[in-house]
Amino acid sequence: MRKLNWIAVALLIGLFTVVVHGASSTTKRSSTTRPSGRLFAPYSKMTSLSDDQKEQIEVIHRKVLAQEKEIEAKEKEDILALLSDDQKKEIHDIEDKTSSDRKAKASSK
Repeated sequence: MRKLNWIAVALLIGLFTVVVHGASSTTKRSSTTRPSGRLFAPYSKMTSLSDDQKEQIEVIHRKVLAQEKEIEAKEKEDILALLSDDQKKEIHDIEDKTSSDRKAKASSK
């Protein structure tokens, strides 16, 4: 299990590196159209970023988030393939309980 986590981390780092270095600045957006996301720290605190830099950071961040989601889905799929039917039911029950606990906690606030 730990080995899979380290592999996933290594893949995320590799993908992030590829995305950052492969980000193309050839596609220009109009100055009135910005991505819907917000900048995240520490970039949100920078006052010297141009609008173009902000847009590029947001695009890169969205790509990385999508890739992370794909990697996590692949990881879950691969792990579930290792489990027996009883173990799959057990993990499903655990996830359901965690979800219902989270909803109950949120509604009590």
